[in-house]
Amino acid sequence: MKTFFAREDTLMGTKFQTWAAGLLVVLGVLAMATGAAVGGIQVGAGILMFFAVRWAQQNPLVRLLDDHMDMKAAPAAGRHLVLYRDMAELTVESKAKAFVTTKRGERLRLPTPRFTDADRESLLSTLKERIQASR
Repeated sequence: MKTFFAREDTLMGTKFQTWAAGLLVVLGVLAMATGAAVGGIQVGAGILMFFAVRWAQQNPLVRLLDDHMDMKAAPAAGRHLVLYRDMAELTVESKAKAFVTTKRGERLRLPTPRFTDADRESLLSTLKERIQASR
């Protein structure tokens, strides 16, 4: 089983998002202290963002198991379980856009921008191999 977690560096990474969540909470508390009504919304958004980032750090976005791919890109997003034998093709349009097309015509976008370059290449090459092996 191969697991792929969200990267920690850059703007798409979890370290920056954790910092941004903390900043939202601090600014919200300061706004509430000055009497602004939007401070509570900022605090709530910061706390929600912090929990979403913690979820991304602890749960893999994509898991490649022996016979299927398991993908869950966000806490509220649905889980996608796709058998390799049901995958028709893997299309890579750019570093940020990669799609798996199933034999039923569904097109699933892979969360490739959220991975490091090495993880992205490993995911795409492993998926290509497994799709070809299942034919």
